[in-house]
Amino acid sequence: MFKSYCSLFIIALLSINLTVEAQGKFEGSVNNSPLDNSIRYGRLPNGFSYFIKSVSGPQSKLHLRFYNKAGYNQQDPDQLNIAHAVEHLAYKATQNFPKGIANSERIDNLEMKMYDYVAAFSGNRSTHYSFDAPANNNEALEVGLLFFKDIAMGLKLTEADINSVRGELRQEFLEGGGDSNSKIEFLQLRSKIFPCRQDYSNFLEYHENFSSQIVRRFYKDWYRPDLLAISAVGNIEDIDSLEQRIKNTFSDLKPAENPRKLKNCDSLYYSRSPQFFIVKRPTDPTDLFPDRSVNLQMIFRDPLTNRSLNTLKGMERLILIQLTIEIVNKRLREATMGYNSFDAGVRDSYLYEELPVTMMVDAKFENTNEKEVVQKIMKVINQLQKYGVTVNEWNELKQKRHQYLETPGVENSNYWINGIKKFYDNAEALPANKNIYLQQWLFDLSQIEYREFLSEFLEKQPEDIGIIAPTGHQAHSLTEKKVRKWIKTSSNSIKPYKPCHVPEILMSNEEIASLKETKIVDLGMGKSGAREFILINGLKLVVKPLKATSNSYKDNLMIHGFALRGTSCFAEEDFFSIINAPYIIRNAGVNGMDKFEVNSFLTKNNMLPGVVSSYIDVDEIGIQGTAKIKNLEILLQLIYLHFTNPNKDVEAFEDWKRGIYKSYKNPSDLDFKNTIKKVTGDSSLVEEVLGYKFLKRGTDLYLGIDKIDIDVAYNRYQELFSNAKEFTFVVSGDFELEIVLPVLVKYLGNLPNPSSSDVCIPAPKNGDKLPEGPLFHDISVPGNYEIKNVNYGINFIKAAANPLDWQEQIKVEALGEVSTYRIWDLRFEKGYSLYSVGVNARLNKDMNRYEIKSYFKCVPKEFPMIRKEVHQIISDLKSGKISKELFRKGMDRMLTLYDSKKKAGTHPILHKNLYENYRYGEPYIDPEEVEKFVKSLTLEDIKETAKKYYQDKNFYEFVLMNRKVD
Repeated sequence: MFKSYCSLFIIALLSINLTVEAQGKFEGSVNNSPLDNSIRYGRLPNGFSYFIKSVSGPQSKLHLRFYNKAGYNQQDPDQLNIAHAVEHLAYKATQNFPKGIANSERIDNLEMKMYDYVAAFSGNRSTHYSFDAPANNNEALEVGLLFFKDIAMGLKLTEADINSVRGELRQEFLEGGGDSNSKIEFLQLRSKIFPCRQDYSNFLEYHENFSSQIVRRFYKDWYRPDLLAISAVGNIEDIDSLEQRIKNTFSDLKPAENPRKLKNCDSLYYSRSPQFFIVKRPTDPTDLFPDRSVNLQMIFRDPLTNRSLNTLKGMERLILIQLTIEIVNKRLREATMGYNSFDAGVRDSYLYEELPVTMMVDAKFENTNEKEVVQKIMKVINQLQKYGVTVNEWNELKQKRHQYLETPGVENSNYWINGIKKFYDNAEALPANKNIYLQQWLFDLSQIEYREFLSEFLEKQPEDIGIIAPTGHQAHSLTEKKVRKWIKTSSNSIKPYKPCHVPEILMSNEEIASLKETKIVDLGMGKSGAREFILINGLKLVVKPLKATSNSYKDNLMIHGFALRGTSCFAEEDFFSIINAPYIIRNAGVNGMDKFEVNSFLTKNNMLPGVVSSYIDVDEIGIQGTAKIKNLEILLQLIYLHFTNPNKDVEAFEDWKRGIYKSYKNPSDLDFKNTIKKVTGDSSLVEEVLGYKFLKRGTDLYLGIDKIDIDVAYNRYQELFSNAKEFTFVVSGDFELEIVLPVLVKYLGNLPNPSSSDVCIPAPKNGDKLPEGPLFHDISVPGNYEIKNVNYGINFIKAAANPLDWQEQIKVEALGEVSTYRIWDLRFEKGYSLYSVGVNARLNKDMNRYEIKSYFKCVPKEFPMIRKEVHQIISDLKSGKISKELFRKGMDRMLTLYDSKKKAGTHPILHKNLYENYRYGEPYIDPEEVEKFVKSLTLEDIKETAKKYYQDKNFYEFVLMNRKVD
């Protein structure tokens, strides 16, 4: 029955005329692309389109999306990033929301959480806006529809708003690393190879001086009903009623007179001759670590897939391209394995960059000549073209793609949101049972058929070649003729592929058999609800089974072992060797296997490289990991080997140093924050991101690399990680205790203890050891760099009277969220050139003190005014000038963070709470109790907290600025 259905489905679709070129794939003729008939589609007389999809099952939101088919590609030569500017202006003054949607009384009355309901994105092909309304809320739906209508025809585009956005875009560009040489040259190369892409070299100067009329021209040209569409996805009870509301809202949009034609950038690209460009990367002799690397790009065009995306054949071919990108990536990783080699990989430009469909090969190298890199890459590709893939590779490719197609079920709103977006933007087909059809097609696809595709697609060789090289590099003397000759001759003497060696095991049977059976002492249930054990080597083991809150954490286990030792236990001259030791060892591997062999083994077992990571801080060491229960033994073997048998390899050490030097990108922001920590007495250098601890490198740590002694690094590492009795391991996850406990005991119970050792106990930190504020500290710019912003930081620091008072911690965090919304006024109401601003308020558990911190990246001329505004905000908050609306917004954010059925109840958060319970003695409080307390907080609680912490004696100000900048 299934095959019969598919045959009928194919015949029906192929009977439709699906040969419309890219410009007209969808525009004006939806019937030329297959669209699931469960989606209510319509097109108003003015050209405005709508898509309505009802999804069964409980849905908390109605997901509204607004699409404009004009993105960066439609900008005129004098319009750099202007599509992005209009996107920002949609949140400024509009006809129905004169203060902007975020500051609207109607939004306030709905008590909607801004973090949840509104977002926007500017891309090459289009611009998207989202508004997620609470389900079955007519007023919220009305506000969302009015907001979208204002975007279509009601943006005020005032001079003041445009100037405000001018600064926002500047800051967003800088904070995203936009002024770094690597990004500028990357965008410059894109602009040379792909039509419609622009050169961002003069971005900052342009955004300071562009005319407001340029913005208004873009809005007039491209925000018109024939390019606009809305989609609504959710559990919709009355589709007819929603359709009528959409018609009533958007039917009076007026069509443009003499509308401009969309540029068909894909066709322009495919019709142009093959490209060859070399871009120069300027070198600065004052750079601490000059970037001497060369970037190479080789691009294989795929016009056939691009033209047929609105057909079944196009959907199939797109998967073939994605399979090819995956297998080429795998083969390139194998071909470049080895220390001091070069990096190479493949980029899916269509999926991730909204560029025409291509296979884009990227390589970066420093100590290898250009010919060797080109030919090594092309040998991999030519080998695939000639011989195809192995049986094992084919089965693995198909299995992974099947899993990918199974993941987004049709009851999932995101499946429909993404499908409609692709359909509207790219005319990518969205027929009924799309993924079911593709799964069946992929199941039937033979290895021979795939080999035929590889032979056809890879035979033509790369059309476009781009190179980025430093000033004075020999690569600038290369000619297109020479490089293409290297490519052509690389096809000589191609031999069949031989899989690289992948270890079968991490530990031999003999090594595993040598692990002694160990006894354990069951301490019973701790206050955290976890079972506590002492193993024979003195190690404390804490195990807490948790019910998985989502499929993401099903059968999952997280482990974190820590001990209170660190660099403070050793001589100061050993500091750089010790702090870097975990990363040196990770690059070298364990148990005689280098990192490439270890990573290959992990990949073979569906585990990510780096699944186990150790760290050393000033007063704490630790090791962390996560895995599915089926891979528990592998995870524990890796942990065991990190303790007992890390590799020592000079070549790997030199390779690691080169990689670290190349990663230095003028970290003035990190230097700024690290200096603040030093001034305020916090010596910790390891920070936590997404539950994992790692070293954050400022300039000091880069300059200290030359001071590393490899022998000292290994000796001190082994000293620190050889005292099992000092460690506590917390383990949590979706498992049965009786299943995991024997495996945990088997490996952790055999971690070593020396016959005798000096126990280093760090001195307790005291939050009172601070100079009394107010304090102003001027920080120097690192090295000889010039920075384009002023970094301004404010800190309120107060010793914690009782670090274990979790309710006080919640109050301080809530004060931070309330303060964030007040700080946002500087951007959204005052119009200062700020992008990411906020307030972070927390208990610094290492220092036993509360820290309320905020950082600003300011345009130099605005810094004095922003500083004055910040002082006024602090004064207002301290004196109790906190409105009910401000309080509500802050508490909405707190409830998002502490929702026990969502974020606060996820495995990573619960695991972190368990670690902090045993690391700091933090009380382990049930998430529902915490949520209940958050809901109980009152405006008076926040006012009292502000008065308590926002005091002059707790106030510390810091500024870092380039004195050469006016």
